[in-house]
Amino acid sequence: YIKHKVPNAHVTLCDISKDALSLAKENAKDLSLAVDFIHSDMHRLGYIGGYDLIVSNPPYITTKAMGELDHTVLGFEPHLALHGGEDGLTCYRALRSIAERSLTADGMLAVEIGYDQGESVSQLFHETFEHIINHQDLEGKDRMVTARRRR
Repeated sequence: YIKHKVPNAHVTLCDISKDALSLAKENAKDLSLAVDFIHSDMHRLGYIGGYDLIVSNPPYITTKAMGELDHTVLGFEPHLALHGGEDGLTCYRALRSIAERSLTADGMLAVEIGYDQGESVSQLFHETFEHIINHQDLEGKDRMVTARRRR
């Protein structure tokens, strides 16, 4: 979507799932979009370049909530795309570290969150970022956090 709206942007897509990357490659080809791809686990991802923006929809469901998910959700989404660790924040910790190493001085991080994670994700980002904002969905529930790298 970003590459489509900002054609001169350098866009890199990263995922642990080869299937997800394969589908993304097909979509980029069908839309004639030049995009780079990285197959990696975010917990092992090193420096990825000087990016102005990192956008992520990481797994954020807690271990407890995973056990309570409807079977239709578990049948549609891979476990890797859902489970965010015991507290649901495992990938946000990794993203904080990636962003700290890979964002430009004024770079921004935008992440999707669970409806009840606005405060905890904001607190997690507090040491590294400034201008941290929780964004709500149409029902008024926290759904995204944006933050600018602290100078």
